[in-house]
Amino acid sequence: MNFKAFATLTTHPTDPKRLPKDIREALSKESAAKRRIYPKDFPKDVREELFARYWVGLEPLRKTGKLGAILLQYPDWFVISKANKEEILHARELLPDDRLAV
Repeated sequence: MNFKAFATLTTHPTDPKRLPKDIREALSKESAAKRRIYPKDFPKDVREELFARYWVGLEPLRKTGKLGAILLQYPDWFVISKANKEEILHARELLPDDRLAV
């Protein structure tokens, strides 16, 4: 089975109300009050926690050999650049050993 990564993992905006309560509470009041927030609005450790939760959530499929690829579908404005290449490489570090599709 293939899965698409959660919006926050691919630089898309996210409604803070869709985030787990503890993650919302870790945001600045300014970010939490916005209608949409971007990954750059998250503290680094919070964003990495979101990746970790996603990774753990896929563990049952991984263990049974049913996990195909994880699609990292970046937005149209995610153009070729050094910073965006680093973003993809960072995702690779946070989703170790999984097959990624960009």
